Amino acid sequence: EMEEKVCEQCPSMTYSQRIVGCLTCIVVGFLISMGSTMRLVQLIKGNPEPFAVMYTLGNVIGLSSSCFLYGPWAQIKSMFAPIR
Repeated sequence: EMEEKVCEQCPSMTYSQRIVGCLTCIVVGFLISMGSTMRLVQLIKGNPEPFAVMYTLGNVIGLSSSCFLYGPWAQIKSMFAPIR
């Protein structure tokens, strides 16, 4: 039931569309993560929130790039498999 809902929301994509989506997520995630280094001064001054938000967001976007190649439902099942 859950798998059907996910598949309805994510129509099938061609191989080249998956590659473009994956590379886009990797690049955007990398740029946001590197942009978090501009917030290091605030981190040192005792305000970690801007750095933590930017760094976390960049990593989540970068990691989500594998969903384009592997598929979101297969990725989730793989992540929570008892033996990986």
